Amino acid sequence: MFYSQKLKCNFFKDSDRETSFFHALMNQKHKKNFIPAIHCNDGSLTTSVRKVREVFVNFFKQLLGTSRATSPLDESVVCCDPCLDPTLHTSLLADVLNDDIKKAFFSIDDGKSPGLDGYSSLFLKNSWNMVG
Repeated sequence: MFYSQKLKCNFFKDSDRETSFFHALMNQKHKKNFIPAIHCNDGSLTTSVRKVREVFVNFFKQLLGTSRATSPLDESVVCCDPCLDPTLHTSLLADVLNDDIKKAFFSIDDGKSPGLDGYSSLFLKNSWNMVG
């Protein structure tokens, strides 16, 4: 824990000097992020880097474009005070244009945390032609 905190504090300072400490921490992080094996769809275990990559890509390709079930609306929550004035109510019911969605989405910083689906804003921006 101490070393990972030190890495965060001194990242920019030490990365330019190419210290052995910095390289050791980067190697440690690389090993920590490496996935050595994965169970395939058929239940077999693979350690091939190419096959692990393929399983991940296929999993996320399958996720893209699927719809998620939503919960029914709870009427008791909707009918409670206070209410919006009619002008705001009308603006909320207006159609949302694809350009508005793209503009709002591309205003999100690339470094923001992933959402519940696990996709970061940078990933979705780079995939906009497919998912947008």
